Amino acid sequence: MTADREPVPKGSGSPPGPSADTPKRGRDRGSMKTHLEAALAYLDHGIGVVPLVPGEKNPIIKSWREYQKRLPTRAEVEGWWKKHPRANVGLVTGRVSNLLVVDLDKYKPDYSEDIANEYFPDSLVTPTATSPRGGQHLYFTFPDADLTVGVATLPGIDFRGEGGYIVAPPSVNGNGNAYAWVEGLSIFDIKRQAPPLAYINKLLLYVRGVIGGIVGSENASGPQAATAATNGHKILIEGRRDSDLFHLANCLVKGGCEQEYLTQALEILAKNCTPPFSEKEARTKIESAIQRSDRRERSWAEEVREFVAATSGHFSATDGHRELQAATRNDRRAINVALQRMCQDGLIERYSDKNGVYRKVETKVDEVNFLAVASDDFKIKMPLGLNDLVSIYDKNIIMIAGSKSAGKTTFMLNLVLQNMHSHDVVYMNSEMGDIEFRRRLEKFGGDLSAWKFKAYHRSHNFADLVGPEKKIYIIDYLEIHDNFYEVAKPIREIHEKLKDGIAIIAIQKNQASKVGRGGDFSMEKSRLYLTMDYVDEQQATCVRIVDAKEPKIESGARGLFRYVKIIGGHRLSPMGEWRR
Repeated sequence: MTADREPVPKGSGSPPGPSADTPKRGRDRGSMKTHLEAALAYLDHGIGVVPLVPGEKNPIIKSWREYQKRLPTRAEVEGWWKKHPRANVGLVTGRVSNLLVVDLDKYKPDYSEDIANEYFPDSLVTPTATSPRGGQHLYFTFPDADLTVGVATLPGIDFRGEGGYIVAPPSVNGNGNAYAWVEGLSIFDIKRQAPPLAYINKLLLYVRGVIGGIVGSENASGPQAATAATNGHKILIEGRRDSDLFHLANCLVKGGCEQEYLTQALEILAKNCTPPFSEKEARTKIESAIQRSDRRERSWAEEVREFVAATSGHFSATDGHRELQAATRNDRRAINVALQRMCQDGLIERYSDKNGVYRKVETKVDEVNFLAVASDDFKIKMPLGLNDLVSIYDKNIIMIAGSKSAGKTTFMLNLVLQNMHSHDVVYMNSEMGDIEFRRRLEKFGGDLSAWKFKAYHRSHNFADLVGPEKKIYIIDYLEIHDNFYEVAKPIREIHEKLKDGIAIIAIQKNQASKVGRGGDFSMEKSRLYLTMDYVDEQQATCVRIVDAKEPKIESGARGLFRYVKIIGGHRLSPMGEWRR
C-alpha cells in the first residue's frame, strides 16, 4: 500500500503530514550529487526542508518557522540552493513531515550504550544516519503526542519533534566531514518505524505535574533548544487514567524497573491523576502490571503464535522482535526459539533463502459454495453516498478508523438511524454512559422511543454478542491499549462469527497515520476501510476510502475523499463531492 498526503483544495492551507510509507517519487539516495538534489529528494519524499548555513546548523532564512506548518514548494527549494549552493540541508521535524528524530550523542561522556540499547534495541530497524562526530540519528514516524524538542531526556540522548529540525545527509560540519546514511538504512531504503513505546513513555514522564509537555534543558536556547511545555496531549485524566496508569506501569516493568522504584513512581502518578486514584486502587494497578510482566516472561511462545496468526504474507524474525516489543537479548532469543519450534511443527516454513524469514502455512480451507447463494448486496444504507461507490455483502466487515473528535460516533449513529427499520441493529458502546448516550440521541430530535435498535455496554469480547443472523453489528469502539498488532485478533473473531450479517467496527487513529492503530493488521478482514480526520484548515472532517474490495465505479473507489461538517453533534453535512 502507498500513502498519500491529504488532498486540500488551493488556498486552504497545508495538508496533514504524510505517512512513513510515502514512496519515492523520481529520486533516490544514489542521485544526491548536490545538496540541492538531496533537498529535492527529501521534499519529494514528503519531508519539509530548510537551508542551513554551510558547515553549520543555523537556518539561512529568517522565516524558516513558517515551514513548520507547510512544506515548501519546489520553486522555493530551488531558489534557496541556487542562491546558496553549499547550504546544508535541514529536515523539519514534527507533524508537517510526520517525523521524530532521536539523536544518540555517542561522543558525550554521559552517553550509555546500555541505556540506549534498553530503549532502542539492536532489533529495531528504522532509517539511521551518522553525524560527523560519531553520533547517530534515528528517524521515526511522529507519535500521537505533543512532543517538541528535548535535550538530555536520557543520558546523551536528545530528540527533535514539533518546532525543530535536524541536519541531514549529505550536509557537512565546519571541518568538511559529512553526515551520511548507514548503508541500507537511508530514509529512501526502508520505512520509518513508530518510536518504541518504552521511549515515548519515558518522554511522557518528563511532564510538569504529570499533565503537560516535554521538559528540556533550562539553559538551552535557539531553534533546536528544548521548548516550553505544552498541554495539548492529556494523559491520566478521567476516562483514560486507568489504562494510562496500567500502560505506564507495564512499560516500566518491561524496561527492568526495580519494584521499589516502580512502586514509588506509580504512587506519584496515581496521586496526580484527575481525579486521583486511592492508595488501594493504585496498589491494585501496580500488582496487576507486575503479574502481567511475569506472565509475559513465560508466554513468549503464545505471543509469537498470536503474532503469526495476525500476519499475512512473509515476515521476518526482526518483524516479530519489533511488533512484540522484545526489549532484551533474551526476549529476542525466546522469540527466535518459538519461531523455530513452529517451523518444526509445520505451522510456518522458511521463505526464500533469507535467514530468519518465514511464511505462515495455510492448511485450513472452507469450500466456496457459490451455487447455493444469491448474488444480492447486503441492503445497508450508508451516509455520504457511499452506496453509490461500493457494494457490501453478507459477512463483510467495514472499518472506520478515526482520530480523536473526528466524528466516528456521529457516523455510526447515522448508520443506525438509516437502517433500524429495515434491519436488526446491535450497537456495542465502549465509552458512553447511559446519560451521555441518551443526550447523543436527543441531538437528532424526535421521540427517543422511535429508535429501534439494541444498545449494550461492551468494551471487550465483542464477538460473544455476534451471531450468524442477518443483523448489523456496530462496535463503537474497539480499544487496544498495548501491543497494537493485537487489533487483528478481535476483528478476526468477529469475522468468524458472522454469516448473514455484517459488522461496522470503529477504531482509534493517530492524526498523522494513514490507517488506524494496529496499522495493516487492522485492515486484514475489512472489505471497506474508511478513515476520518478533522482538518483544521477546512474546519471539517475528511472522510477517505483507504480500501474498497467491491467498488461500483469503473475507476475504483480507493483514494476517494470527501469533506463533511458535523453539525450539532448529529448531522453530516457534505462539502462538495467525492474526489481524488
